[in-house]
Amino acid sequence: MNQKQIYFITTVLSVVSLCLYLFAFTTFVITTTNFKGIEHFIYWLVIQVTITSVSLYQYKLAVYAKPTAFKMSLLYFLPIIIYSIFQALNLGSADIDMVYIIIYTILFSLISVLYLYGFIKYRR
Repeated sequence: MNQKQIYFITTVLSVVSLCLYLFAFTTFVITTTNFKGIEHFIYWLVIQVTITSVSLYQYKLAVYAKPTAFKMSLLYFLPIIIYSIFQALNLGSADIDMVYIIIYTILFSLISVLYLYGFIKYRR
């Protein structure tokens, strides 16, 4: 795999993961009200595993592509950690404050965009 292919794949994955974050947080209220107990847990587990897999693959590509991108790729672990903590605190709770969901969405969207911008900047 050459450099151009790596950068292209990483850019596509950044966009995909950004969409996944937005999807995950816009469906947060729906899942907590419509699914209860184990269904809710399984649904969120699937979303989290998908997001984590995409992030880990981006991390691998970033390290392979350029050492300077390594620092940018570390940012991608931050939302996973924060996301896990917030999810653990709110798991099974039907009374979710909408403000939290808006904050999560903005935070993770900004980090995804920052990662994408930084990777494109390092590419030059």
